[in-house]
Order: sequence, then structure tokens, then C-alpha cells
Amino acid sequence: MILSSVSLLILGVIWGTSLNVKGRSLLMRYHLRVFYTSALTLFSYAAYLGVRLYKATYAHPIGKFFDIEYVLFFRVGVRLFAPYLASLVFAIIFMWVATAYNKRYNERFFEREEIQLGGLSLLLVGHPGWIFYLITLVALYLLLHTTYYLLHTNKNFRLPVYRLWVPTAIFVILISKYWISGSVFWIALQF
Repeated sequence: MILSSVSLLILGVIWGTSLNVKGRSLLMRYHLRVFYTSALTLFSYAAYLGVRLYKATYAHPIGKFFDIEYVLFFRVGVRLFAPYLASLVFAIIFMWVATAYNKRYNERFFEREEIQLGGLSLLLVGHPGWIFYLITLVALYLLLHTTYYLLHTNKNFRLPVYRLWVPTAIFVILISKYWISGSVFWIALQF
């Protein structure tokens, strides 16, 4: 739950930055650094929480009965790191595939920094949030695209996803943590 707050903070800063011209040019220039710095911040905070959890477990009188492997693997590894490591893998796969297709088709699909925004959003929603994130993003994009197509006479248009990546990630984090986190489907997808 606390890592979700860190994710929301990072996404809020990125979204606020992307809304103005200077911030967007900053993201364009430093898009890879923004991705790596955000990932490092998230995993550093997870490590900090892991150390606190480890110390708190063994400071408690009952904590001496727990194996160190249980605490480090299950409590810290699976509960704190695994959801974001899984989403990091999918974020890297997405960025690699999107970059390859974008280069192959002369950057027709994504703007330069947009791929890292998508990857960062996939990383920060965690697991299984990235599944809901992709479903929500595709549904939103198809709805906007269909609406735009029906309302405008110009049928040769390109509707970018640039402004949807981060707000959709924020929406999915809020919905998943405060509404569907207790559902059977969500629990079945968790580690």
C-alpha cells in the first residue's frame, strides 16, 4: 500500500511535468533518465521498507520464531519486490517491442518520450495492476478513437496516446488499491 503511494507521487510529478511545454521538452530530453530514476526510487524505497520490516519482525517477541528465509523471501521478497519486478519485466518488454516497431515504421506510432512514459506507467502500477492497466488503456483509446472518428469529417488522423499513459496509470492504481484489491480475481492474480 505504501509503495502505491510512492508510485502515485512519481506519476503525479510526471503528469504535471508533461502538461506544459517546458516540462514536455524536459521529458523528451531526459526520458530514459526519468524512467531509470523512477525505477531506482521505487526499488530503493522498497528496500528501505524491507529493512524496516525485517527489523520490526525480529524486534517483536514472536519474531524470534520466524525463519530468516521466510522473512526475507516471503515477507520482503514476494510482498514488496515481486509485484514491481514482474511489472518491470513487462515494462522492459513493452519498451523494447514498441521501440522496435516504432523504428521499423518511421516513428509512426509513438513520440520519442512516449515509450518510456508507457513503460514507466506499466512499472509503477505493479502486478497484477499492469494487466488492468493495459485493458483500461486499450478500452479508453478505442473509445476516444471511435468518438473522434464519428464526430470529425477528416478520417485520416492520428490520435496520440501521449496524454493517456499517466492518468490511466493513476486511475488504475487508485481503483486497484481501494476498490478491487480484495476481489477474488485480484487475489488470484497476485503472487
